[in-house]
Amino acid sequence: MIGLVCAIAGFMGMVLCHLAALRRGWSHRHFRTLGLLGVVFFALSVAGAAVWEAWNPVVTFPVMAVVFALFFYGVVIFAYFIFIYIVDSSSATRILIEIEESPERQLSFEELMRRYSLEEKFQDILKDLKFIGAIEEKDGEFRNTTKGERHARVVGGFRRFFHIGGHL
Repeated sequence: MIGLVCAIAGFMGMVLCHLAALRRGWSHRHFRTLGLLGVVFFALSVAGAAVWEAWNPVVTFPVMAVVFALFFYGVVIFAYFIFIYIVDSSSATRILIEIEESPERQLSFEELMRRYSLEEKFQDILKDLKFIGAIEEKDGEFRNTTKGERHARVVGGFRRFFHIGGHL
């Protein structure tokens, strides 16, 4: 039970810190901030579960509390990462919002292209991929690093298996 409490407290702390960073403009690369906060609060959740159970070992075994905190926090933060990614990076969502926020709630293709620069989107994606070490740039050419190759193989395998993603 204490593993659940620590995982929930850690997740809530992470969300509050992430929200504060976004709302106050402390981070312009918020996925990096989210990743860092996720790791920090993950460690705090697990440490909290381990320490609590060490002080009060009658309730459950410390290992069980830690394992439960690991599992629950991992599942919840994974869902949060997906949610934030969809809200922030989904092209379809961005198009829907652009149309909804236009004065007449309708836009031509040309108006959409003016409001939503695909070049800027690609530049942001390339910056993020370089930051995490998935690609490297040399003489204006991009190349996958070992990390990028591994990711491409895994995700490409899932895409082929599920027959999805060909249009992206």
